[in-house]
Amino acid sequence: MQSALDEIVFRLQSVRNLAKELPALPTEVAISKKVRNTATSKLDQENQTQSNESVHIINSKPANSARTTSRKAKKQQEMIAKISLDIYNGDKEQFKKGLMHSARKSDKIAGKHLGNGDGGQWSGLITCADLLDILDGIPSKSCDSVLQEYAMKKSSEILHMGARSLIAFVDSFNGNGIVNQLRKQLPNFLDTSKQVRGELDNLRKEFDIILKPVPTSMGYRVDPQRLIKCLRHLYFFLPQDNQLWKLWGDAREMGGKKSFCFALSCINNELMLNNVQYHSPKDIWPMCIFYGGDNRWSLESNIGRDAGQAGWLNDWVALEQSDGVKFFLSGDSMFLDAVHGKHGEFAPNSKSSYNLYSCDDIATKHVTGPVTGFRSELVKSIDRPTPNSLLPAIPLERTVFCLDHATTRIAEKLIQLRLKSIVSSAQSMTKHQERKDQITLRLSQLKKNMIERSVFKADRLAVNPDGSQVERITLNKTDAHSLLLDPATHPDCKLSPLLEGVALHQLMFAVDKCVQDELGWPQEVSEYQLETAIWSHLSAAIFILRSSDPSPKRKPGKPDDSLDVEDYIFRLTDEQVECCVKNLDIFHKLFVLRYGGNQLTPYMIKLVDYTSVLLRRLPVNSIMRFSTEGGEHLHYMDNCYYYQHTQRGGSYKTEDPLYSILFHRYRSLQNRLLEYVDDEDEAKSQSGKAFFEWVEREKRNYQTSIQKPTEENVTLPGCASTVATSISGTPLPPAYNFILVGRVPATVMKAMNCKTKDDFINALECHKSRVVDISPAQLPKEYEQLEMVILTQQTLCDSNRPPETLSIACQRNWPILDFTFCCTYVANPHVPKNDFMLDLEVLNQRPFPKQRKLSKQGKAFFFKERGPLHPVTSFKKHLRKSNAKLVKRRLKVKLKSQGSGYTRFVAQESKAMLQNSEISWKDLQNELSSRWRKLSPEDKKDYQDIAKSIFIRNRLDSARKECKFTPAYMS
Repeated sequence: MQSALDEIVFRLQSVRNLAKELPALPTEVAISKKVRNTATSKLDQENQTQSNESVHIINSKPANSARTTSRKAKKQQEMIAKISLDIYNGDKEQFKKGLMHSARKSDKIAGKHLGNGDGGQWSGLITCADLLDILDGIPSKSCDSVLQEYAMKKSSEILHMGARSLIAFVDSFNGNGIVNQLRKQLPNFLDTSKQVRGELDNLRKEFDIILKPVPTSMGYRVDPQRLIKCLRHLYFFLPQDNQLWKLWGDAREMGGKKSFCFALSCINNELMLNNVQYHSPKDIWPMCIFYGGDNRWSLESNIGRDAGQAGWLNDWVALEQSDGVKFFLSGDSMFLDAVHGKHGEFAPNSKSSYNLYSCDDIATKHVTGPVTGFRSELVKSIDRPTPNSLLPAIPLERTVFCLDHATTRIAEKLIQLRLKSIVSSAQSMTKHQERKDQITLRLSQLKKNMIERSVFKADRLAVNPDGSQVERITLNKTDAHSLLLDPATHPDCKLSPLLEGVALHQLMFAVDKCVQDELGWPQEVSEYQLETAIWSHLSAAIFILRSSDPSPKRKPGKPDDSLDVEDYIFRLTDEQVECCVKNLDIFHKLFVLRYGGNQLTPYMIKLVDYTSVLLRRLPVNSIMRFSTEGGEHLHYMDNCYYYQHTQRGGSYKTEDPLYSILFHRYRSLQNRLLEYVDDEDEAKSQSGKAFFEWVEREKRNYQTSIQKPTEENVTLPGCASTVATSISGTPLPPAYNFILVGRVPATVMKAMNCKTKDDFINALECHKSRVVDISPAQLPKEYEQLEMVILTQQTLCDSNRPPETLSIACQRNWPILDFTFCCTYVANPHVPKNDFMLDLEVLNQRPFPKQRKLSKQGKAFFFKERGPLHPVTSFKKHLRKSNAKLVKRRLKVKLKSQGSGYTRFVAQESKAMLQNSEISWKDLQNELSSRWRKLSPEDKKDYQDIAKSIFIRNRLDSARKECKFTPAYMS
């Protein structure tokens, strides 16, 4: 037994001496000084004694320095093979197990036997750290992959995240909170929050330099010329001589108030060949976001100039548009009417302005052709002049209505007419209960049929005695398409007919000869058959138009992988267009036959009259490509970003939420272009590199302009120019928002050659000014910050009871001018208005009406910083404090009700008790409460009477002083 132990000790000592003889490889990592100086173990001392007596010991003298590393490594390999053969019989797996055992043993006795023994010799033990150092020092890709796989395996075991943690992340709405939690779960895997903030600040500065965001009246916009330049890098495959861009607008509720988004997207055929979707929110890029709806006021204030004239957007379109670059306008009816006409110019009930595209009289909506008997025989043209358009650079023939909005509103109209028919058909019954039961039965059947088509809003359907809805039901696009599904034309549709059990089979209608020949009908058809045909032909036309962007068909003989648009067919065939027009003609004819021409809506006229015109004129032969489906989804996503990732304007130190939305979209654009840089496609890679090279040049130019400013380019950061200029750079005449107070003097009317008030207003509007026909009290809250110019006479300002408009104008510091200003303004628009200011001394002495709280709309964006405040922030803070001092009232706030008897008791008794300075407030309060409880009811009643008399006396004093009251900020 002793001989076996001696043999093991001998062999272990041989391995140790072999390692001493061979020097370390170049890639070996040195052991720390602390480990080298540790004491050797008792086993090492015994091994040292045995090695001195052994005849087979290997010489431990240092190796010759001339011997190369490769020869030493070869000798080491031979000795390892010999050791493996002697100890493990040449089994490699057993040898690795021995090394594992040595590493485990070394870790257990760490700090004792890891260093060199006596005489500077290595003890022969190998640690796990030594093995990792050896692997890490081998310059081999295979070794790197082994280390990476090992690291991933161990990290996945140690840093594994359970289902509960993932659910908590999904439920969280705070993106920063999620990232901070991930930093705790995955240490050293993510950059610190300081690094993220620094990168975000760099991106924000880049955004300000590249897209140059500036505030509008109620929001923010970016430079459209720079935006489209970025998009041309993104869509590098677009031809230079044929680019089609769509401008789109949509209003949505955001933060408790209306918001409007104006966006840009490309509609070229090349996008379909490069896997870019026309209605994807990722490929629709907002240019301007502001508070306010899609009404004329909002659009004039944000995309136009001060008084309703075309502004920055139209100037850019006119400058960018050429023979190869065309712009189109799309949106719902309310938005398009507001862009092309003034408030109320295009009204559904107007005589000749119900239709945007032409000046047809409202009495001709039902007229059909004399030969065929259908509407398409009357060839329509887009010929309406739009002198008040905010985008005159985009002609009316390039303005396309939204097909989804048209479909939805037409479906709502048909449901409304169906409800009226249910009520009117029941009026023939003599008994009231029978009429009520009949209406209830048919209305419940209609609800059932609609709910079967997943239109669950039908539960709220209810009718008044006149047939109108108790609560208007607003459908969405999906609801309208579900109602339009016709089982007769869609064999896969297993739904029952929409009007089954709702429309009558006994009520008959006579039909025209053209309809009999076209549909093969008899001279009379039932109400059910007629209304079912109306829905069916509308459905056929709508679904043809919705499929107007099918997958492109490759022309015969063209290569399969071709990306040339000339090798494909994108458009609808002529047969499909004719079928669509035919179905719309039949729909128009049957609708007029059933409900009358006066029930035709503007959307119906646009769909029937101008679908064929647009399909034949538009270069893409598609109406669905101009739908606002993707844009509305984009605005909804912006709304979500507003609530989840911004401060919603809650603090003056935080970033404006509308600015944050535009900044977020720029980051998404840059991320997509960053992916282009390393793409295998050479054209895509060059486009991405060209974009970032341009960005770097712009940054350098910006730094140069800061270091060497000139008088021409010194402007406040983030502020728009205060002087309106035309495309050529010449200053435009000032335009005002006028409010007329009182009658226009006859002398002014005569001087301006005006006979009526309308002539006077037209003379002012000829110079691009605007006359507001509502009072300031009726002005929407979002527009209270706009400057209005009041035109009136001095007598009204000096009257004892001035008009409320003048008081509000004086309170808001609006200029109040004499009517004579108009005479000079018409002749010379650049005349200064300060020369015609009226005397407001008497008006300032009148009490002002209660002012409504103005909406918070900052004119510059600013950010939360750890250091000094932004200069713009400091200025706004100083301005806010100074305004707070100015509006401070001289009079004390009046009590709305008299004080209680206890308050009067405290006021009287505390004076004597406060003379004792040693009493504390707590003891004072306790003593007063104790005394009050000891008083009799009669004494308490006396204190209450005293409080009442003091309250009445103060009210009388305030009433006497009110006539001499002057606000502090007007004194």
